Amino acid sequence: MSVADIGTGTGLWLLDLAREVPSSVTLHGYDISDKQFPPSQMLPQNVSLKQLDSLGDVPTELQGRYDVVHLRMWANNLSSKEVGSFICNLSKMLKPGGYIQWEDVDLCNHGIRTKQVEEFDQQMKELFKLAGRDYRYLRISMFFSVDLDSYIPTRQLDSNLALFASKT
Repeated sequence: MSVADIGTGTGLWLLDLAREVPSSVTLHGYDISDKQFPPSQMLPQNVSLKQLDSLGDVPTELQGRYDVVHLRMWANNLSSKEVGSFICNLSKMLKPGGYIQWEDVDLCNHGIRTKQVEEFDQQMKELFKLAGRDYRYLRISMFFSVDLDSYIPTRQLDSNLALFASKT
């Protein structure tokens, strides 16, 4: 089994995972910068950390390589225009039958809906829009099972890619 962690930062998620899985599981972390990587001699043998621009084209050697591609807290990193190509790139890294595990916060729904919360929510949506961020894709793709065609205009995803959701 092989797992990729996208936007790995310090690699902490992979290091935690390495303690829970057999050493035969390959764990690769990727980040645009290596500034937060711990020294390689501190990593378990099955963990490696490398630089990768996750918004760029997926290198050939990473295509079809992973059973699981994990990422978390990417909502602030992506503009609305980047979401579709980003998801397509992640899917290219998967082996047939592989999974994308995306953990993020729900920036669109708040539990208590008072007038003040509604006003604040509207102001935040306007601010996000000015910044080129549209978090509706996150709510749609992570918490509901719906078609993502509006975010992936050319429908570049493999027809076997399905969305599963869990709101915890």
